[in-house]
Amino acid sequence: MDARLAGYPWLPRIIDKARASHAGTLGTYYRYPCPIDAACLDLLDIDADTFREIANRAVDDQAVVSGLASSGARLDRLASFDPVQLNADLHRNGS
Repeated sequence: MDARLAGYPWLPRIIDKARASHAGTLGTYYRYPCPIDAACLDLLDIDADTFREIANRAVDDQAVVSGLASSGARLDRLASFDPVQLNADLHRNGS
């Protein structure tokens, strides 16, 4: 849950989930976008469908970062995102 890509939290997980959602193979993942994904996407200022398109067009994870930057996503806002804390808060509040 605390994995990073290019210094940005949650990106490895959300990339995997977006690609699995596109392929219809989410399996044991909760869903895409889940509440943590939604918070990440909100910080990026990008919607789930656009993120999924970028993730699926990219040849590797670094290309996703480049694609996000090219699309105008707010990567700088993601640097302080704490998915572990958000997950704890969601569970504490029953979400």
